[in-house]
Amino acid sequence: TPSLVHAILTGLEDNNSVRTLDISNNFDSLEVLLDSIMKHLPRMKNLERLVLARGASSSTCIDYTNFNVLEQLLLCVRPNDRLQFLGPLSILPLDRESDKATYALYGTCLEYLEQIRFCLERNQCHALVRGMISRQEPASLLPTAMAKMTPSAIYYLLRETASYRIVPGISNVT
Repeated sequence: TPSLVHAILTGLEDNNSVRTLDISNNFDSLEVLLDSIMKHLPRMKNLERLVLARGASSSTCIDYTNFNVLEQLLLCVRPNDRLQFLGPLSILPLDRESDKATYALYGTCLEYLEQIRFCLERNQCHALVRGMISRQEPASLLPTAMAKMTPSAIYYLLRETASYRIVPGISNVT
């Protein structure tokens, strides 16, 4: 129930050891689930994987008319630098005969979804760079690690980590 999920998330807000939380089978609608976790998400600073949904179905897709749910989720995910996974987020498909206004709403949802995915990929890059620096790994390992990333994640890594100076044998942050 929403009250039980609320109680669990309230208890986990100050817990620094929980890295993965699966709450995927607790609601009939992804929008209801997102609405119930939204106020807890910013305070769960060490959570890396939050599984909201498993697989795509009509109950795990967001209706394009509820773009404000994605907008709120983006506002919660953007400042978080640890969260790397939310499960398969998707939007209900459009009818081919939809009007321009419906296509505009759908486009807005897609934009929010892409920004959320970018933030999650950014956090994966942060984790990679933090790990390389903490283990004092040589910079030559960076291209190998980057081979598995998407182009937007690589762009982020190169743009946002320009202040990291990784020297073979010595690693520090300037």
